[in-house]
Amino acid sequence: MNARNMYGLIWLVFLVIPLVLVWTLHPVAHGWKILGTCGTVLFGVVYCWIAVSGQKPFNRDEPLQVRHVAVAAGLLLIPVFVTVPSLGVAVTSFAPYFASLGVFGLSFVAALGWSAVTLLLTVAVPLIFSPQTFLMPVAGHALVILCLTLVKFIEVRELAEQKMKKELDLVKEREAISRDVHDMLGHTLTVVSLKSQLALKTVRTDPARCEAELRELMTLNQRALEDVRTTVGRLRTPDLATQVDEAEAALRAAGIHIARHGDWAAWDPERRAVVAWAVREASTNIIRHAGATSCTLKFDGTGVTVTDNGNGLKGSREGHGLTGLRRRVEEAGGTVTLSDSGDGTELRVEFA
Repeated sequence: MNARNMYGLIWLVFLVIPLVLVWTLHPVAHGWKILGTCGTVLFGVVYCWIAVSGQKPFNRDEPLQVRHVAVAAGLLLIPVFVTVPSLGVAVTSFAPYFASLGVFGLSFVAALGWSAVTLLLTVAVPLIFSPQTFLMPVAGHALVILCLTLVKFIEVRELAEQKMKKELDLVKEREAISRDVHDMLGHTLTVVSLKSQLALKTVRTDPARCEAELRELMTLNQRALEDVRTTVGRLRTPDLATQVDEAEAALRAAGIHIARHGDWAAWDPERRAVVAWAVREASTNIIRHAGATSCTLKFDGTGVTVTDNGNGLKGSREGHGLTGLRRRVEEAGGTVTLSDSGDGTELRVEFA
């Protein structure tokens, strides 16, 4: 029996109310009182059976149809009828149990209808058969039914919020994977393109150089395949030292002089990982778009600055890669600044 089953059985404590009323409410023969007591106990037994047999309202994940709840309610009506001679209109003390069957067992709209019908009967029975004492047996039970309906409403809202949160988390995860794939493969494919061009240029004039470039291409392709596998599995974050070495090699292969200043020895692992993405994105953009002949990487206590002597921004738009980098850095508590340095472009990634 799980926790929700036990939660449902807690309500059995309120059967003390009809048990007390059976012996104190009406001056009927002891036989009727004994029969009313047996009926109340039987009601509790049937209710327990519904709870532990896997039925709503306790542990099913999917709502039942109205006919299923109606069958359960019909089973509970049998012992209730036995208590009528001793309880009279006070049989409405069982009403909250019937309400709970539908309120927690049905879908939200059907549950509202079930609750309304139960509330109507709870009011109508005393009004018809005992109008003089109408309010006594009605007020408390009606309030309980309304509270159960409110609990159902809150439960539905919470489930809707949880579903929306899961959908938002899924969207964020997809965006993160998209950024990772772009950042990883964008850089690798740029280098592959450069080395393919070098191999074509040297295939006749320098076969040894061509063979070396082709071997590097095979290595890059294998690395790209591993990147895809680990990125989809969300298992890999780039190592800053390795990424800087790869960026320098790619820039040199593109004929761009690269200089490095400072180090990152004092940085924490999270900052190193984020800056590794920044170095990858910056070097890829310099190779693809800048038209530069030189580049500088400068590491300091608060971040990294990447400058080149290329074309500058010239009103160019921020691409997908830079947008993804900006989000990644902001999530880590940093900022990204992209500006014209006067004779090229400057990318600054800084942490407080």
